[in-house]
Amino acid sequence: MIRRLLAVLVAVVAALTTIGAQTREDKFFDSKGVKIHYVDAGQGEPVVLIHGFSSSLDANWGSLGIIDKLSKDFRVVALDVRGHGKSDKPHDTG
Repeated sequence: MIRRLLAVLVAVVAALTTIGAQTREDKFFDSKGVKIHYVDAGQGEPVVLIHGFSSSLDANWGSLGIIDKLSKDFRVVALDVRGHGKSDKPHDTG
């Protein structure tokens, strides 16, 4: 019974986070030839979200609904640092 309830809860959370992620527009800027992914949502005082090591903005902030919740009251700018998430992953060190 508990496993079934947990499975339903996981499915509902996954569906809700997917819906929120679809409403945000992926944006990119150029950083010395490297395409950097970011999200800019909401209005008001700015809040900048930068993910931790070996992660992405979607994993830390998007899939958990944090961007959607904060963007109701703030302007949220979240980014994937170089080499992570949807940002370019250059292999040339020169």
